[in-house]
Amino acid sequence: MIRGEAKRDSGARYGATALASLLLSSLVSMTSEPASAQQSATPKPRAVLIFDGSGSMWGRLGVDNKFTVASRTLAAALPSYNREINFGLVAYGHRREADCNDIEVLAAPGPRQSGDIVDSIVNLSPRGKTPIASSLESAATLLSDGAPGHIVVLTDGTENCRKDLCETVDAIREAVPAVRINTIALGLAAKDIPAIQCIAARGGGRTVIAPTPDALRDGVIGVLDDIASGAALTDQLAESGNDLVAAIAPDVAAGPPRLELRALQADTGPLIEDPVRWRITPINDAQTQAPAPIYAATSRNPTVEVPAGRYRVEASIGDAVATREITANDGPPRSVHLALGLARLDLATATPLARGETIVLTPLAPPGGGNSNASQNPQPVLIARTGDTSRRIYLPPGAYTLRHDRTNASETRPLNLAAGDAKSASFTAGLGTLGVTARLPSSTSNKETDTAALMFTVEQTQTDAGGETTWHEVARSAAPAPVFQLEEGAYRVTAQTRQSRVRRQVQIVARRTQRAELDLTAGRLAVTAIDGSGFGIPTPVRLSLIPAGAVEGRQRIQTSRWRAPLIVPAGTWDIEGRAGNTNVLATSRVNIAVDGTAATDLVFSPGRLDIGFTDRAPPGLWRGTIWSVIPIAQSDANGHTTNVNTEAEVWRGAGRNPNILLQAGRYRVIARHAGKTASKEIDVVAGLTRKIRLPKP
Repeated sequence: MIRGEAKRDSGARYGATALASLLLSSLVSMTSEPASAQQSATPKPRAVLIFDGSGSMWGRLGVDNKFTVASRTLAAALPSYNREINFGLVAYGHRREADCNDIEVLAAPGPRQSGDIVDSIVNLSPRGKTPIASSLESAATLLSDGAPGHIVVLTDGTENCRKDLCETVDAIREAVPAVRINTIALGLAAKDIPAIQCIAARGGGRTVIAPTPDALRDGVIGVLDDIASGAALTDQLAESGNDLVAAIAPDVAAGPPRLELRALQADTGPLIEDPVRWRITPINDAQTQAPAPIYAATSRNPTVEVPAGRYRVEASIGDAVATREITANDGPPRSVHLALGLARLDLATATPLARGETIVLTPLAPPGGGNSNASQNPQPVLIARTGDTSRRIYLPPGAYTLRHDRTNASETRPLNLAAGDAKSASFTAGLGTLGVTARLPSSTSNKETDTAALMFTVEQTQTDAGGETTWHEVARSAAPAPVFQLEEGAYRVTAQTRQSRVRRQVQIVARRTQRAELDLTAGRLAVTAIDGSGFGIPTPVRLSLIPAGAVEGRQRIQTSRWRAPLIVPAGTWDIEGRAGNTNVLATSRVNIAVDGTAATDLVFSPGRLDIGFTDRAPPGLWRGTIWSVIPIAQSDANGHTTNVNTEAEVWRGAGRNPNILLQAGRYRVIARHAGKTASKEIDVVAGLTRKIRLPKP
């Protein structure tokens, strides 16, 4: 346990009258444009997370193993930054034991749901070595386009594959100077700290040493805060007595103690984006009377300078209160996060509410439990009235109903909230009707396609403040031919059985009826990836299934989970497989019969390109050199060659002698060093290794 933090109390209690008090104090107007929307023209920061999948991650950190603690912390923290940061993921040591080449690029940084990153981490199985240096080189390759980027290394140990971490970081910073490298170490042995510190010290980032799950949470959020805000960092390490704590510090000189106060909805996030009431009170065991607070204010994310000593920090919204005892020492600022145990609800209406139009929230059970008389008859609370268009509300976890009352109609929706939830509810002026039916296979003896296994869902798009659009479910039914009452707008309706799933988009118009029939006749597809070159199939392998011809209800299917038989709607499909992160591909066409099984082989036949400088070039010239490979003419999976009228790169990276797998064809290889270039053209042949050596640029 970290010294000075032996006591923590989330302290949020709610009663029948407390809910009304909490609502009144947490009601935040959202009619002004959020700051994130105003800054949408600025490119998002990019961050490649390197996750430790070595066998030592099964060691203990508190009551759980380190892998569980790390994956749970990231699962809670990453979604809070989905709008601010484009995440990528590299993992090592998770597939093979005692293999220093066990490094896998699971996702390049780009606009994506952070849930994809979290899913990849949760599905890892730690077992191998700790090749941090090689993982850093793989991550740097993903950020080698010259634009700013960040690497975040999460590890529980140091390099054990005989590479020099400091030298590796120096080479990366010379080749890709816009990259900053941060390290987060959990349960690290004292003897390994200098090596881990060297990564961030030379990488222009921050080191976080986390001996406890709480310190890991504070450190992860602090690093992500810095990346999202664009803060310049230097490596610092703080000590509290004999205990190491996370060094949460921007690039400023050390000075009097400063506390960076952050409020979270739940224990590991997300951050509360609105003003919170703060109190900082000194702790002096010798005093008989409670001391007066030295800081009391309502602010969003204050930084408070305090004298060295022990303090009780309190954050509150309405009757939701969280406290934490901390020790403040001279040195870099200290991040202090408090969890209030709340959920967030964002309300929006298409137009300002008219006279007599209201939105009312009613708890179905007393928040926090209890047997008071008031809990037997929960009282509704008015949360939006005439003229409102949007509101943000913080609520205790529980079950509620939202009722939208209009002059001659009323609409009620269920609402279930857990601590940390951030849900939205929008209302329009009228409802339309959607009637849905499904066409099933003719064989009714197969229980897999029986109507008892049929489920319909209706989804609608939701755009967040950062401009990203996602689908969220608004209705569901297991009835054979359900009828949905929906607000006016665009929707996606899905029909699925245990075998098959088909989607179709529909447009709902207020006070009109729309009907949709979805065809669920399906079969199975087994795909086998074959190495036709002897070089191995690069990972990951991603499949695209494209319906041959326009078929209503049939949409392109994309998946990276294809090793088990796929359930695919019946019909003719073009299968395209892409392997690795270059242009290696294979194609085929299959016809899938209703209730039948089809099989297809995807034969990947890339060639290998070995890149380097001539013997006359200076030996260290590769340091600081960026390589590019551009296609001139490319062969498809059937060997047909076509000219490529593009200057788009299929690969960019750094290194002494990169070896790249490419689709057969003709390419231009370019070396860029110190503002100068050298280039040559070469033919890549399937199954062969071609060497190309360039002169000094």
